[in-house]
Amino acid sequence: MGDLLEYSGLATKIKAMKSKLLREDDYINLAESGSIADVISYLKKIETYDEVFGEQTENVSIQRFEKLVRNSLYVDYDKIYRFSGEKQKKYLKAYFMKYEVDFLRKHIRRCLAVHTNIDTESVDSTLFDKKSCLDENGIRAAQSMNELIAALVNTPYYAPLKMVSVKSDASLFDYETILDILYFRTIWKTADKVLSVTDRKILRKTFGEKIDLLNLVWIYRAKKYYKLSQIQMYSMVIPEYYRIKKQDMIWLIKCETLEEFDEGLKKLSYLRHDLEPENINPETIYEERMEKLYLNTVKKEPYSIACIDSYFYMKECEIKNLIRLGECILYQESTDTIMKCIKI
Repeated sequence: MGDLLEYSGLATKIKAMKSKLLREDDYINLAESGSIADVISYLKKIETYDEVFGEQTENVSIQRFEKLVRNSLYVDYDKIYRFSGEKQKKYLKAYFMKYEVDFLRKHIRRCLAVHTNIDTESVDSTLFDKKSCLDENGIRAAQSMNELIAALVNTPYYAPLKMVSVKSDASLFDYETILDILYFRTIWKTADKVLSVTDRKILRKTFGEKIDLLNLVWIYRAKKYYKLSQIQMYSMVIPEYYRIKKQDMIWLIKCETLEEFDEGLKKLSYLRHDLEPENINPETIYEERMEKLYLNTVKKEPYSIACIDSYFYMKECEIKNLIRLGECILYQESTDTIMKCIKI
């Protein structure tokens, strides 16, 4: 049952917050909206979204809509943070790095001209500013990686990104991978220091499996879309191994074709039940396994760190759904098409 006394109040609070997440009938109603303004009007009936949208209904661009939807995550994060005990707060401070890394990833892509049309407007969240160690204005103003890294002095991100930047052939993958490694190692280290034995076991399982599956997804994408060399793929793999052995990961990297990679996945015993013979897709496997893992863990250990992690997982899925829905509304897709684009 986990740590009942330590989590009883927080688990009750999160249970109440889960009851306010969008349900299938909400998505159907939203999919039938005629405009972004109609979507916002509907969402404002829900406490968290009413707080982030305020008086805004008309003439909201899709970019601003997406930012305000994402800001609802910071609102929920703050509610959980304020309701947490000291141990959970220390964990949550480390967890917040995930949002900072997402913010940095976007601006690294802009500075490397991978995506030149990225909107650099502020995230418009006083909660993000309050919790983050980043100089948001300095990062948004940066026009090169050197300027962006300079804006990160006195943060945990400066040294690892500076180390990558001295490589003559430093790529987007190098920068993103070092950030992911920093995040996972920080979570690991914090958990070992402040959380109970039960919580550490739960995180070892959830984050361990997440790292394994993310590594598979990145190798798959590298082979399918980017045609990276084996050396480049080695550098982007997070060097932590849970259920997939290091030698198996190396073998998958060495596969010459996607067909050979698929055959390699079939040899991984714990994935066999997830593999469809005609459609082996690590991205789909990742989504399905993580959903089952988070939801099953919180059922087994409701009074544990699982109640926090499962809520963030569900909330982040909701945000992705709303962003997809907003884009579909913008392009006037049918209700049926929209419902197929979101994950319920």
